[in-house]
Amino acid sequence: MDNRALIKEAQSAGTTPARLAELAAHSEADVRRAVARNGALPEESLTRLLDDPAWEVRTVAAHHKRAPKEKTEAILRALAGSPEAYQRAVAARSPHVPADVLVKLADDPDPETRSNAVKNPATPPAIARARLTDAEPCVVLGALAHPSVSNQERRAFLTEDFLTRFFEMHADGDHLFEALCEKYLWDVLERAFLDPERFDDAWQELVGKHFELIEIPSRGSVLAAVHRDHWKAVITRLADEVRGGSRQPD
Repeated sequence: MDNRALIKEAQSAGTTPARLAELAAHSEADVRRAVARNGALPEESLTRLLDDPAWEVRTVAAHHKRAPKEKTEAILRALAGSPEAYQRAVAARSPHVPADVLVKLADDPDPETRSNAVKNPATPPAIARARLTDAEPCVVLGALAHPSVSNQERRAFLTEDFLTRFFEMHADGDHLFEALCEKYLWDVLERAFLDPERFDDAWQELVGKHFELIEIPSRGSVLAAVHRDHWKAVITRLADEVRGGSRQPD
């Protein structure tokens, strides 16, 4: 079923509270998830969505501006204790997850969860910085994004060797998808550029020269990716931008 019109209605600031209540009781979880973000959601509907059978709906409702703090914390603690790595990774991103939970998630066996946890500003600096030596490049990048890390430190890590290791370990065969770069690399790169305003232009130039569109039949989508043959050119350019030539770092 195509619920795009209902989702748009659920997200609209102009939808009446009565209609939002109807949408909050919809049989499709994606509609309930969309309405859980609406600031005008009636209190009774919000209360029901906080106990929704779908974990994605509960999680969105837990971040509603009127969600009780205790209920939000309970939902996030349960999510962080899930046997499913994806759910723990979502919990680790939340600005509302308690610090003691983040400390545990920073030591999670799942790399994405560790990366999200050590990137979270609420994670104690010592815990985040300890992951600068993690074996997984994506976790190191998460730690580099933590506010306790300086731009000078970021530049010291973003060498050609490190970027090559990231490409190698996160590629799908001979291709590294741009979505993974956006997920793990962009934030740190933009801060590390000596001229951060150059980041968007430099990246788009690299995409135009070295990336191609790859069809993903299982998803029914087309994604941008860089082939192994172009990795060196991309990595060299990024490392050079981080070094900044003769410009002085901040």
